[in-house]
This record gives sequence, structure tokens and C-alpha cells, in this order.
Amino acid sequence: MARTIDTDKKELALMLFMSGIPQKEICERVHTSAPTLQKWKDKGNWEIRRAASTITREELVNKTLMAVSKLLDASIENPDETLPDKLSKFASTITSLDKKNSVVNDIETFMAFNRYLQAMLQHDKTLTIDFVKRVNQYQDAYVIERSSKK
Repeated sequence: MARTIDTDKKELALMLFMSGIPQKEICERVHTSAPTLQKWKDKGNWEIRRAASTITREELVNKTLMAVSKLLDASIENPDETLPDKLSKFASTITSLDKKNSVVNDIETFMAFNRYLQAMLQHDKTLTIDFVKRVNQYQDAYVIERSSKK
């Protein structure tokens, strides 16, 4: 039984962490110590997961365009025979990011919905952590399946 409680606490802590809640508040809300939370974060690569899920499509496009700009600037001083190939790859990346419904869009939508569910947990007594976890599992499976079809 204790393992189930720990797993529930860990999953709730992850949801709160992914939503940007400060770690001290997470510890208070899930009734765990800071070292335990740190262990969960490190073992589960939470920082990387949060960074990957918080970047928007627009930010990705802008970063790609900045990389193209730097590449073009560098090629003025040092001509690069592979420049056309590199530019083609960047253009392809921007095109795929700019599609109306990308995996990034889905992730952004799921994150917003997860924040909504977390807020509703406070008010709706019929909503359970188990339901939220199950929704998250289906969202993750959908994103993984959609990503693997490319």
C-alpha cells in the first residue's frame, strides 16, 4: 500500500513540476521532503521533460530562423559548399513546424488541459488523481504514437 501512495505522490509531484509550481510548494502539497523530490527529478529527468514540453512552436521556428541567419552570416566570410543542403534541411524543419496541427500543438493543448484538470482537482470532488493519471497516460501514448508515424 505504501508503494501505491508513493507512486501517487510522485505522479502528482511530476504534474505540479511540469506546470511550473515551485519545488518548495510541491513538497508541501505532496507531503514529501526536498531530497526525495530532488531524487525523483533527477531519476526521471524532469528538468529535460519540462524544457521539452514548454517550448512553443513559434519559439522553435524563431530559433531555427536564428540558426539560418547565423549560418548565412558565417558563410559570407567562409563560403560553405554544404550551405544549400543545410538551408534545405532548415526549410524542411520550418515547414514541418509550421503545419497547423503538429505534435507540438498537441503537447501544448494537453499541457493546458492538464493545468485545467489540476485546478479542477481542488474544486470537483468527483475528479480523482487516478482519472487525471489515466488521461495523462492516454495523452502520452497518443503523442508517442503520432511521433513515431513520421
